[in-house]
Amino acid sequence: VPKTLDATAVGEAVLRMPPAMLPLYLRALRLEERYAESSRASSVLDAHARDNRTNSNVAWLGQEKDKLRRTTAIKEGGDELFRKAQYEQAAAKYASCLLIDAEGEEIGVDGSNAGGRLHAVLHCNRAACFMALKNYREAARECTSALQIHSLYMKAMLRRARCHARLDRHEEAISEYQRWISLVEAAGRNPQAAASGETSSCYFDRPNDATAGDLDKARKELTDTKKAKTAKTEAEANARARAERQRWYDENLRRGGAGANAGGSDAYRRRQQWYDSAGSDGARRWDSFNGSSPKKPGGNGGRSHSQRSPPRASYQQQRNQSYRQQQQQQQETRASSTGNPNGTTHYAVLGVSSTATVAEIKKGYRKMALQYHPDKNKGDDAPDKFRRVQKAYDTLSDDGKRRKYDAEIRYGRI
Repeated sequence: VPKTLDATAVGEAVLRMPPAMLPLYLRALRLEERYAESSRASSVLDAHARDNRTNSNVAWLGQEKDKLRRTTAIKEGGDELFRKAQYEQAAAKYASCLLIDAEGEEIGVDGSNAGGRLHAVLHCNRAACFMALKNYREAARECTSALQIHSLYMKAMLRRARCHARLDRHEEAISEYQRWISLVEAAGRNPQAAASGETSSCYFDRPNDATAGDLDKARKELTDTKKAKTAKTEAEANARARAERQRWYDENLRRGGAGANAGGSDAYRRRQQWYDSAGSDGARRWDSFNGSSPKKPGGNGGRSHSQRSPPRASYQQQRNQSYRQQQQQQQETRASSTGNPNGTTHYAVLGVSSTATVAEIKKGYRKMALQYHPDKNKGDDAPDKFRRVQKAYDTLSDDGKRRKYDAEIRYGRI
């Protein structure tokens, strides 16, 4: 930690300094946020000028005192706005405070006209405002400005790591986290050197100021960032693989279609025509002809003997299927008047037919839910029946689930 003079010693020191050094010294005190010492030095120089009845050597003092007053007032105003969660207004306050020293000249991100603890803290405070506003890109820029003034400013370093992580800049975030953690761990291994300031040039925010809780939190964030990087890498690889498969499929499909047309077979053309003409009537790409292929007049539709349709079901199989359909229709007829939680199908549970509309399904569900809700029905089996009613409604109210369920009933799987 640099050796500093207290306010009394500063007041004595300025009387022995060369006049040309005084403006730079008072500016340095302000930029290092040593406001009490700067105020004391200004008062001593002001009194000394009055006693000697000359203001020729301290003409600059009034401007420096005004900068000190405005710096403290605006920075405190920004801090108060931040505590009130008024982050945009606080960021604007900190920005105006940054401009005081340059008297209207904008403080560049390269730090060319910035310096001292004051500007580093102001940039870091603006980063905190932007992070609260979820503007992580701008927050990362402010952290960079702070670190260009004090390269080992621990708070700015950790905030920039978190900004990189939220922007999915995983490599930068991991590097920043590792750097911060290594500095804190090194300070823990040699606490005496860390306390004396030998391990860091940033004397106002040192590695040994971090608590054990801060270190554990940073380690967890580093682990989470590594996992996010791995997940992103895998997702990108999977996306590339899918794109490559799709590209291969598209190319081969077009090539196969062109070859078939050139060879005299029009299967590809007929399939595309079927998609275009019957798509609005339920034709599905995954089921090329929706169960019935458009055949050419006569013959077997241009297919080889091995591609012909399978033989029809036997007489006994047809009878079994017809019997199941009759049973289902009878159940639906009985269920159309009232629901039955013990019904064999979801339609029977809700008391609706298999052709019921969404409104009818919702009406049936409300009726059964009121009857078997555990708050209304105190029977021992009421919760189980209500769960069956809920499951039936969840399935039938969703178009995709309902189509799948109807298919299972149609093929005798239920």
